[in-house]
Amino acid sequence: MTCRYALWILAGSFCLIWTTARAVAQPAGEGPAPPSNLVAADHPGDNGNAIDLKWTLSGDDNPDIKPRRIRAYRIDRTLVDKPLPDEAVLESFEVPYGVAQYTDRRCRPSAAYRYSAVAIAVDDSVSPPVETSGETRAVRQWFDNSRTSFAVIAGGGRPRHRDGASVFVHHRH
Repeated sequence: MTCRYALWILAGSFCLIWTTARAVAQPAGEGPAPPSNLVAADHPGDNGNAIDLKWTLSGDDNPDIKPRRIRAYRIDRTLVDKPLPDEAVLESFEVPYGVAQYTDRRCRPSAAYRYSAVAIAVDDSVSPPVETSGETRAVRQWFDNSRTSFAVIAGGGRPRHRDGASVFVHHRH
């Protein structure tokens, strides 16, 4: 006797409704559809510590499906240059459902990374992973748009009055 039938005997018609609703929301034994087209690229105009990620949402991430099937997306980052002996994934990030982009701002400049993404269903089942086609590196740019810059332009020589005459400034000590 399976757990589903044991619940049916104990809970009566409530179990039938729950089982039917669950079967419509997610077929038994199947995880959610995976995201697709995962692309990673260097984030423009930064100091070399960010990579932009974009993907196509899972086919199950549809606001018209009630109840929602997808809870989040998990992005895993792996270091390509020097993989860790016990742990291949350096860090994982969760992105809420309906979002198809993420900027990883915790990269080391010039380190090579590979990314993978999975869709996570509301029951915590996971889709098959989709991976980037190759490695991506965060590159330091000449201009860092994340910082505010300013310039001071100073002219040489003595200060001059409006009429062009030299102005002498005396400072008291």
